[in-house]
Amino acid sequence: MLDVVSQNYLEITSLILSYNNINYIGTKLLKMKLHRSFKADHNALTEIPYDFSLLLQKYDHNQISLGSNPWQCSCNSEITDSSLQEKLQDFPSVVCGAGSVPDSIVGRKLM
Repeated sequence: MLDVVSQNYLEITSLILSYNNINYIGTKLLKMKLHRSFKADHNALTEIPYDFSLLLQKYDHNQISLGSNPWQCSCNSEITDSSLQEKLQDFPSVVCGAGSVPDSIVGRKLM
C-alpha cells in the first residue's frame, strides 16, 4: 500500500495515472505538491473530491487531464466547477456519465 510520507513521495510534482481503470482519488494524494501536472484521464473516475479539486486549482501553470471518465455530473459535482474546468487541458473530452442529474445530460460534454 502506498505510504506517501514514509516512502518519500511528498515532493512529487507531477503524477500521470492515465489508462489505469482507477475509480477514485484517494486522500493520500493531497499530501503531494502536484504543481506541474496531474493526469487521470481514461479511467473509471465518477467524482473528484473537493479538497483534491482545490489542490489542483491552486497552482497557476499545472497541466490537468481528467477527460474520458464517466463523471457523475450535478450542480454540486466538482467536475462541473468552472474554476477546475478552466484548468483542464482535455475539457472537450469531459463527458457526463451514468448517475448524472438530470438523466438528460448523460453522454453530453460539459459546456
